[in-house]
Amino acid sequence: MTDSSTGSYWEVKVSNNNLEAYLKFSPLTQTEEGAFPSLEELKEFLKAKGIIYGIIEENLPLVLDHPGEFILVARGIEPVPPVPDELITYFESDDVKYSMDKLGHRVYYFKSLPQVTKGQVLAEVRRGKPGKNGVDIFGKPIKAPAYVPLKLKVHKGAEIKDDKVIATINGLPVRIGNAGFDVQNLLQLDGDLFYKTGNYQFIGSIKVNGNVRENVLIKAEGSVEVFGSVESAKIYAGESFIARKNIINSEITVGLRPMLASKVNAVVSDLVENLNPLILLIAQLLPNLKDTPVTLFRILQLLYKKPDELRLQLEKLKKAYQRLVECKPEMEAFWSEGLEKVTTIEKIVSALLRTISETVPAHILQQKINLWWHVLTEGGKYFQTEEKMFASTPYKLTVYSGQNARFNVYGDFILNGKSLYQCVVNASGVVFGESGTSVVGGVLTAGKAVALDEVGAPIGTGMEIIVGKNGTVKLKKVYPGVVVKIGRFQKIFKETEYQVFLTGEKDL
Repeated sequence: MTDSSTGSYWEVKVSNNNLEAYLKFSPLTQTEEGAFPSLEELKEFLKAKGIIYGIIEENLPLVLDHPGEFILVARGIEPVPPVPDELITYFESDDVKYSMDKLGHRVYYFKSLPQVTKGQVLAEVRRGKPGKNGVDIFGKPIKAPAYVPLKLKVHKGAEIKDDKVIATINGLPVRIGNAGFDVQNLLQLDGDLFYKTGNYQFIGSIKVNGNVRENVLIKAEGSVEVFGSVESAKIYAGESFIARKNIINSEITVGLRPMLASKVNAVVSDLVENLNPLILLIAQLLPNLKDTPVTLFRILQLLYKKPDELRLQLEKLKKAYQRLVECKPEMEAFWSEGLEKVTTIEKIVSALLRTISETVPAHILQQKINLWWHVLTEGGKYFQTEEKMFASTPYKLTVYSGQNARFNVYGDFILNGKSLYQCVVNASGVVFGESGTSVVGGVLTAGKAVALDEVGAPIGTGMEIIVGKNGTVKLKKVYPGVVVKIGRFQKIFKETEYQVFLTGEKDL
């Protein structure tokens, strides 16, 4: 633009986003000093061009001081983008661990699955904030990008509270889309499981849509269902187990936790019963002895006059200790809290056995005994509570057929297909076989009752059926060689019998 009154040329350059304006002043002729435009005239010129916002007053003199150069004379305000919401997840899968066998094959340990418990936080949203609009040099607003709040979504396995996703059940956390979450308590495994696919430990239930092969170990706190066969494997199910095909050379355990609680409770109850007379005697003797050196062995001699009685009590203590130790490996499968309790009780019994021959002041021995007794009785209460809590839960182990397998269930064992051959069954409830099933060889133990179609074989294959003293045995057909034990008594079948029904010890 040419201004004839001042003999000058003006040029304006505006940025593409209309946020900056640059002005260049070029005199056309040599003029007197007073002929240069004033600052007000510069502003009017910019206004005439529509540039009304963000005028940089201090830069206007520079336009005249530096003729021929573009000088920044106006700057708008850029829009401030919104701060987006941040989604934070609290679960992830670790790398799968494996080792190499002698042939160079990978041997997998437990698959490292992300697993959560009820009440655990799976994810949370840290909210951002909306952006701010800007203004260009022409005074027009520039809208900031819209702030879109992140919307959490959950399925039935989770819930939303205060922008947090919380698991409502135990299981496998699953992310659905960008902000959807669920917890699945059923882990479905397709195909066969063998040493390359790995072992599985899951907080919920497991369904295997194939076979379980040699040396595979499965642990589930819920149920386990196998649609194929199971061969030379070991499976632990917290609540129930169902196999649709044959089980060979395998061990299946259902209800391990209540089973262990019952076992430990029995051991601790025996310990409390056997040690109670000792505690009463110590309460009478030791307070009067104060600092007098004493040995626990001497006090035991006062309690058990005969050496054989004392030896028997010490043997009971040693056996109780051994029974506690035997429970620990199985507890590592599911029950870390129970393992801690058993380990503590085991240490108490071990310390008691070590202290028998030690000479210590009477008051020190009394302090130790009182502490041990407190820990022992509290541990007993814990396992009693655990056993009662699980007593009403229906644990079931259901198989189609089995061969040279071992089945353990804190509840009922059900044979719903063909047969069992040389199997060992331990059930705290009943052992039941549906119509058309047969059991040949092995040992069947039930806490309440046994009800089967056909047991034994025409050639006289030996087998045992064992129930509690008040239990019942109902057999449609029994071959020779079968032994039925109810409580302390037993019956050996020497010929084939039909419709056998035995109730309690009185029928033997």
